[in-house]
Amino acid sequence: MINLSLLSIFHQYQIEYARGNCTLPNKCTCFCKGSYDERLCNEYGGDYCKTPFQDPLVLRRYILRPDENFGTRKCWSGYEGIVDENDFFQSCHMTIYEPSYLVRHTTELATWGCVLLVMCVLIYVYVKRRMHKRRKRAKIERRQSIRPVGELTGQGGSNAFTYRSINQAEGSSMIRNGLTNAFTYRSKNEKVS
Repeated sequence: MINLSLLSIFHQYQIEYARGNCTLPNKCTCFCKGSYDERLCNEYGGDYCKTPFQDPLVLRRYILRPDENFGTRKCWSGYEGIVDENDFFQSCHMTIYEPSYLVRHTTELATWGCVLLVMCVLIYVYVKRRMHKRRKRAKIERRQSIRPVGELTGQGGSNAFTYRSINQAEGSSMIRNGLTNAFTYRSKNEKVS
C-alpha cells in the first residue's frame, strides 16, 4: 500500500524523478510509474488492469513523438530504452506512450459509428417510405372525397380525357366540335354533328 500512496503523491504534485537507475555500464533499471498486475487487477481493478498500449493502426497513423515508444512489457506508464540481447535495458531515454481514450479505442469507436450510421440510414429509408405511402393514401382519399360517387361509376365521359358539357350530362346531344381522337369517350347515344 505504500507504493500506492507514493505513486499518487507523484501524480498529484507533478514531482520530477529520474528515468531510471543504471547500476552497471549498459545495465539499467527503468522507472515504471504504473504497470499491469493480474492479482491486483482482480482484487482492486482500476489502473492495475491497464496494459501497455499497442496501436493496431500503426500502419495507417503514427502517433508517437520522437522521444516516445509503446510499452514492451507490463509497464504502461514510465520510461524504457534500448534493449540488449539478454533483454536488459541499456538506457531509459524513451517515454512510454499513454494514449487518450479516443486514441486507445479508435477501432471500437469507428466500428460502432459505422453500425450506428447504417442503422440510421435504414431507419431513415423506412420512415421515408412509410411517409410517402401515407401521403399517397391521403391524396387518394382526398381526391375520392372531392368527386361524387356517381361520377366514379363509369357513366359516359368520366375519364380525364373526355370533355362533356353540363347539357350532355342532362341528356342533350351537344358535343364539342373537333374532339374526335383516341382519348375521347362517347356513349352509343351521342352523335357527331
